[in-house]
Amino acid sequence: MLFVPPSMPAVEATCFGDPCPPLERFSFENRRVVDEFGASVPEVTVGQQIQIVADIMNLQDNNQHFAYVVTIGVGDTIYGLTGSDDEYVVPEWVQGSLDRFESTYPAVSWTPSAPGNYIITLAVWVSVDDPSALAPMQTMSVDVIPKSGSFNIPDPATAIPEWIKNNAGWWAEGQIDDSSFLQGIQFLIKEGIMVIPPTETSGSSDSQGVPAWVKNNAGWWADGQIDDSSFVSGIQYLVKAGIINVS
Repeated sequence: MLFVPPSMPAVEATCFGDPCPPLERFSFENRRVVDEFGASVPEVTVGQQIQIVADIMNLQDNNQHFAYVVTIGVGDTIYGLTGSDDEYVVPEWVQGSLDRFESTYPAVSWTPSAPGNYIITLAVWVSVDDPSALAPMQTMSVDVIPKSGSFNIPDPATAIPEWIKNNAGWWAEGQIDDSSFLQGIQFLIKEGIMVIPPTETSGSSDSQGVPAWVKNNAGWWADGQIDDSSFVSGIQYLVKAGIINVS
């Protein structure tokens, strides 16, 4: 779990006996940009990984599947509406289901690679294949600034054997369990077979699970959708959180 969600306001049971209006089936609020630990990010820098989060609650009297869909475009450009090759766009989503009045705070990870003003569109659909809105769509604007300094400082060395991508893909698909994959990564780092930038451990928690965004990153990395540094940022988070022990 990345962070403790804020307390949710009480919701009156106005939907019992009758279907909720189409755009009031879910509450959808408190959109925000945070880091991997849930802390607010007031200023986003190129190369900084952030989480785009919102609070949602099922207002219906039945279990409801949902897809939390986040689209990132430059200026007024939204993915799928223009299709120009020079537009920087990142459509991503998280899926799940909620019981009556159950709430959650889905998060989508993003690491901007260029400065600029980005329009982030957030939607809650029935599914990725069924874009029926469960709540009104929301938008937010994020300014990404260049890295500070007049010259570029080389990133710390990273080395990942190519065959680890196969394991990452199997892990993301559930063919390898969390414990086996994490123990394998831990061994590779300790033996110097896999090299990541120096990472300090902020704590240790045997009961803390692997955040969904880390496993999603592994799958996208295995499919070539994100670069090595984005995958390594997830591994660094696991080291910081004490989920992987490399000492």
